[in-house]
Amino acid sequence: MSVSVVYCIELERDVTIMEARNEFFAKPQDQRQKFTFLCNDPDCRQPDGSRTEMVGVNYTRFVADSESTEYKSPYFRLKPKQEHSECCRSVTRNEEENESDSDSIEKNKKRNNGNNSPKENLLIDYFILPDDEKIITQKAINTTSEGGNKIRNQDNINATTSSTPSSTRKNINQTSLLDTLVYSYIEAKNILSRDKFLARELTIKKHGRVKLNDYFLHILKYMGKKDAYGIAFGGCSIGKIYGNLDSKFGFTLFFYDQYDKRNISTYIDSSMLEEYRYKNTIAEILKQYNNSNYYLRAYFLNPTIEFNSEKNRYDILIQDLRFLSLIPIKKKS
Repeated sequence: MSVSVVYCIELERDVTIMEARNEFFAKPQDQRQKFTFLCNDPDCRQPDGSRTEMVGVNYTRFVADSESTEYKSPYFRLKPKQEHSECCRSVTRNEEENESDSDSIEKNKKRNNGNNSPKENLLIDYFILPDDEKIITQKAINTTSEGGNKIRNQDNINATTSSTPSSTRKNINQTSLLDTLVYSYIEAKNILSRDKFLARELTIKKHGRVKLNDYFLHILKYMGKKDAYGIAFGGCSIGKIYGNLDSKFGFTLFFYDQYDKRNISTYIDSSMLEEYRYKNTIAEILKQYNNSNYYLRAYFLNPTIEFNSEKNRYDILIQDLRFLSLIPIKKKS
């Protein structure tokens, strides 16, 4: 049975698989240990009364795009020899009526999830821009019935808990974490037919509904589109790393594509990295994939493109590192 969110004992909150990955790599290498996960319905129990245990698969490695022969989806599954209880809300909530942000999300869910496979039902339907993540409505945040452990609405780390019972969780796969949305986009490309993928829609908080494929634009299309909005992506190489990846560092990425016969690059300075919760995750990507067998695909959320006349190139600028996702891809042999 497919579950998109589980409770992590060590982090004391609900997590998606991509947040579990980021939190795992955020720790120093000598302190990394796999997390312990439970079904996020505290009433889901085994015959002996113990909480139902979940297992995270492939989250201690980085997601490679579908172009890679090494692509393996990260996901949660039940611990062997365990089952969800019949009344488990984590697996039955897809049957509940959606009441939050009702019209746009409910129509979006029905449009996207007619007769879906379990994997399709885990794809993201609703994206909260990082700037809005501190103001998610309280009804989207729950607490468990035992011990007041925090139950979050997917990736909203900064949200506070309320007394809303867990039985009111809504039928929405939503996130404010760009990595989660990017992974969902990659997964959608892998598991959906071309027609279904092109028809799939995404609701953006405060901006309405868009076609998922239209929200993700290749960097050249993004630069050539007036008033472009959404996620710009493209293949790039690691140009230079400044400083020490184990302490303070910055880095430059150079895109393989050119615009108007000029290079495209982005520079991430050390001050921006020092303020980022998942700095170590980025460092790990740069360590593992800075070689001739891999390249990176960079995804930028609502970037600003500026022409650098001094260096005769285009620079990609972002507000902070919540607006960047890096996906390693194995080169074709």
